[in-house]
Amino acid sequence: MPLANSTAQRVSILALQSRNHRLLLGVAREQGNKATIALHANKAVKFAEQATTLPNLKLGSDHALLVTSNELLASALLFQAIANYELGEYDLAQERVDRALRLLPVLQSGQLKRELLAGAGLIHSHTAADTMERALVLSYFNHAAQIPSSSPSHPQCTVPDDNFIRCDNGWLYLRKAMALSSPKMKGVTAEKVSDILETTRRLTHPELIRRQVIAEVFQALVHFSAGDYQQATEFALSALEKSKQIRSRLNKNRIESLYKQLLNTSYKDRPLLAYLGMKLRTWDYGMN
Repeated sequence: MPLANSTAQRVSILALQSRNHRLLLGVAREQGNKATIALHANKAVKFAEQATTLPNLKLGSDHALLVTSNELLASALLFQAIANYELGEYDLAQERVDRALRLLPVLQSGQLKRELLAGAGLIHSHTAADTMERALVLSYFNHAAQIPSSSPSHPQCTVPDDNFIRCDNGWLYLRKAMALSSPKMKGVTAEKVSDILETTRRLTHPELIRRQVIAEVFQALVHFSAGDYQQATEFALSALEKSKQIRSRLNKNRIESLYKQLLNTSYKDRPLLAYLGMKLRTWDYGMN
């Protein structure tokens, strides 16, 4: 940083640092390491905040740098908020995603706008206290769906933006399904979570294993809620195998929570559930 001789170079260096901490935040989220999550989330936001102080608003030449720094901060705040959501810290998650939302008017990346609105919908679905706030959740997803998921140069696919965010239609549907799975959103819309998840799986490329895992976890939860314990267990087993493949302790923990709930049902003595329990207990074997 001391060797940087222009505002553009300084912003680029801070962007590199912020994005690296965002990457490490993602790793920590998958590992479920709360202390490490906080460390990298705070640093990602800190470097992004520093970047926003550098461009000169009076200089037209700095406009692109201002866009870069604002998008950097919005993405850092969003991923910090999602980490809070995954830890069950919903009020803190809402505070941070709302701060990111205030930057929405100055963002240019369609991918980031969609991701931010979808993240806001997901988080607010767990804090919504009345009919108006539940309607706000749906409005976030409706707004996101109106923003194009592709660019003129790549009309057939969604490519990541400068902050490595790719919010295609499959991801948008998955976030919506997750939001509508919140107990606070029950009965808000006639849409079925199971149908949204089927659309998610159809639109999600097989190589995007992490997204496939999340979809299967929530499909298992939908079947559990419907009393179809065998289907819930089958989806949980499939998701568990994939979570081990990508070393996602976050999703393993979600499946383990469902397993404990299944133990309190009439399905508790079934061999398939016992098999799921064995797979959970041996999940770490061979991963060191």
